[in-house]
Amino acid sequence: MYPHRTMTGMKNQVFRAAETIRSHPRISILMVAGIGYVFWVLIGSQSHLRVSAGMMLLVLFQAITAIEFWKEARRKDPHFVRTWQVISAAAFLWVIADVILSLVWFSEKAVPSAPSLWHWIRFAGHLAFLLGVSVFPLVPSERYSRLRTIFDLLTLFLTITGLFWAIWIQPVLKISLFLPIPFLWESAIVLLDLVLIVFFFRIFALINSSRYPSNTYLLFSAAFIIFLLGDLTVLFSLLYEYLSLDFVSGSWLIANLVFLLGINLVKNSKEEKASRGLSNVMQRRVEFWMPIVLAYLTTGYILIHWYITDTPDWIGLGFIIAVSIALIARQGVIAGQYEVRQFKTLVDTVSSPAFICTPDGSLRLLNPSMKKLAASISHPQTITKIDEIFSAEVLFEDIFVQAGEGGWSGVVSSAGDGNNFSLSLQPILDESRKVSLLAGSAYDLSEILQREKALQHALNEVDSAKAQLENLNIELEQKVEARTLELQRSVQRLGELNEELKELDRLKSEFVTLVSHELRAPLTIIETGVELAARELKSSGVEPSETLSLVQRETRRLEVFIETILDISALEAGKVHFESAPIDLYEMIRSVVDQFRKTNLDTRLEISIPESIPQVLAESRALFSVLYHLIDNVVKYAPEGAVRLKVEMEDSGVLLCLCDEGPGIPDKERDRVFELFHRLDSSDDRETYGYGLGLSIAKRFLEAMDGWIRISDAETSGTCIKCWLPAVNTDSSTL
Repeated sequence: MYPHRTMTGMKNQVFRAAETIRSHPRISILMVAGIGYVFWVLIGSQSHLRVSAGMMLLVLFQAITAIEFWKEARRKDPHFVRTWQVISAAAFLWVIADVILSLVWFSEKAVPSAPSLWHWIRFAGHLAFLLGVSVFPLVPSERYSRLRTIFDLLTLFLTITGLFWAIWIQPVLKISLFLPIPFLWESAIVLLDLVLIVFFFRIFALINSSRYPSNTYLLFSAAFIIFLLGDLTVLFSLLYEYLSLDFVSGSWLIANLVFLLGINLVKNSKEEKASRGLSNVMQRRVEFWMPIVLAYLTTGYILIHWYITDTPDWIGLGFIIAVSIALIARQGVIAGQYEVRQFKTLVDTVSSPAFICTPDGSLRLLNPSMKKLAASISHPQTITKIDEIFSAEVLFEDIFVQAGEGGWSGVVSSAGDGNNFSLSLQPILDESRKVSLLAGSAYDLSEILQREKALQHALNEVDSAKAQLENLNIELEQKVEARTLELQRSVQRLGELNEELKELDRLKSEFVTLVSHELRAPLTIIETGVELAARELKSSGVEPSETLSLVQRETRRLEVFIETILDISALEAGKVHFESAPIDLYEMIRSVVDQFRKTNLDTRLEISIPESIPQVLAESRALFSVLYHLIDNVVKYAPEGAVRLKVEMEDSGVLLCLCDEGPGIPDKERDRVFELFHRLDSSDDRETYGYGLGLSIAKRFLEAMDGWIRISDAETSGTCIKCWLPAVNTDSSTL
């Protein structure tokens, strides 16, 4: 499906294999030699030359394997050094056995019959290998779990031996198929192969070390399976009186090659990439159920065979009893281990130092806090007695005597930083009610003493603060009394200022009224007089002078300005209360546009008002002012270009859009133009004069009528102002 990827994967595999051969040429050469010899065995019959070559290769392979095991033992790994030492000794015993077998073959052209020196050394090698596997530490291990491991291995050994007895040894002995002594010797070797296979599989399943990969022990188990094939060949040669020694040597040669592959995994393993056999859950299940399942299998087979044959098997019954005792003891050890683990966890999680020592003060067990305290003084391995960690005013010999008589507690100091500790020693009695050990716990008093000092210092500060507070209280009472007099005077002054403000407010109202009547009336008279004068001059055929027209225009502008000032003042004073009523927006727009008939607005203005637009709720004079100021801004600031006034429905109201083609309003000024007296161009030489009041009064009037006003972008250029007012509800008779 993906030929390119397939070819790439094959190339990568070839490159990896080539790299392995290049980096490990010795193993590669041995592998080629071993595989070549196996093919040589398979394609022909046994010959003296082929057997001799096989025996020499076997001795070579076995010697290399023993050397590799010894190299691993010399790596000084504290957890595994004893295991590799015993296994390397077993491998050297096998080398001696293979040398003896080779010499016997070269001299007699036959295999020595059991029991011989070759059999004794082979058996010793298997026992040594079994011992090395038995002491293999499944790190991290608990000190109190050694007995559990012993019973696990004992149960496995008894179950495998009992099953092997019931399935193989007993039936063969009954039918007298083999000579008893040679048969038992060779069967013992086969039995040890089976035990080692199970033991190595157990290590593979339970190993939890980042230093040694689990696949190593799976390979070792496979190696003993291959050893088993050769040993079975030797066993069955007793029946046929013919031994295919080339097949035996070939199988043992391949087994040693598998050993070399496994030890090579150990050498190339890295902590961050080390493999694990099974998950933690599966490890616990295998550790617990493996001996039980094999025990039930052995017991069940022996009892069923006894029931079917109706022949008692007393040796098998002995195995059943031994396995049962081992299982019962194992379960007792597991229960005790669980209890001990609880107590250990309890002691380890205590933050205070705790320890176990002998009656003379020699340390036996330390919890993590005690180890940390010892490490602060010296290396924990160099400290052996409790008086190297603590010092007391009395002799520790007297302390130990009192502790053994019923317990002792007192204050001691640390030999490192000199901190004080509360030390308690209690006796631990053995079965004869004699003091065998002392249990001690220490509590650091330095923090308590520091708190006591801090508390005493705080109490002194409280007394000092109390005295200062009393003095401050007296001063405060005096200041409060003086401040009260000042506040009374201030209240009196505020009352007077309030009356003055009321008077000023009254004067302001009178001023507004004065401006409304005294300024508006003269302006009206001036405007009316100028208008009459202009009409008379026009009727008499004389054109009004420019001065008269200017007076009339400026008078009108002044009147609009005063009206705007008065409206703003009234809004801020809260004296304007709009009473909204239905207004025809089209008529209102036309009346406002008529005010600009002397401008070019009529030729530029485009009004778009659908007939379906309802009336708006607004106050007539305020709406007129809003429209007037908006259109006045268009006339003043956009004197050229089209002006579009569009009305449409939006959100249950009426939206009015007034767009021009003037210079527009920058984005940053669109909010500020609604402020009072704010103008985009405030220079004295500007072409168009304004007071910055139009948009401000329009915004205030629209918001007072529940509407709003905004500035948005025009379709091409210029300014687009949008106003919104609520529409009259035509479906209801009430507003």
